Amino acid sequence: MIMDSLQFGADRLAAEKPDILTGLPPNFNSGTIAGDSIMKKIYLATPYSHPMQNIKCDRFNEVNVVAGSLMRQGFLVFSPISHTHPIIEAGDLPKGWKFWREYDLTFIEWADEIFVLKQDGWEESVGVTAEIKLAKKLNKPVKYLSPAEFEELNP
Repeated sequence: MIMDSLQFGADRLAAEKPDILTGLPPNFNSGTIAGDSIMKKIYLATPYSHPMQNIKCDRFNEVNVVAGSLMRQGFLVFSPISHTHPIIEAGDLPKGWKFWREYDLTFIEWADEIFVLKQDGWEESVGVTAEIKLAKKLNKPVKYLSPAEFEELNP
């Protein structure tokens, strides 16, 4: 399932041949979202842990679509789920906040802003709750987007 998802993403990227002059995909938007500047560093928080593997995979796939869209718009995105889910699966690593805390906090410090994708379970997520708390402590802006709102803002 994971490899199928990764292959699907690779096939989509391959279909978007980059512009010869810029090296960017043809649908790359060098503009901004709601006045945000280009190349802003975004930490994209979303829940991950769930007893059902298919829910974790659905969350992974959905956040990848959002992260990819933000990247096409010119944002530098770190999505902990996008970046670590394949490593967790391949490396048989722990899946909870306790193991990933320092890793994620390092990237929150790096980010200019935190986007929270309000997937089912985000309010109960130990990790997302801690990420928001740290972002606020560091005076980093936090934006909340539901998957539906994101699709409306970014067709």
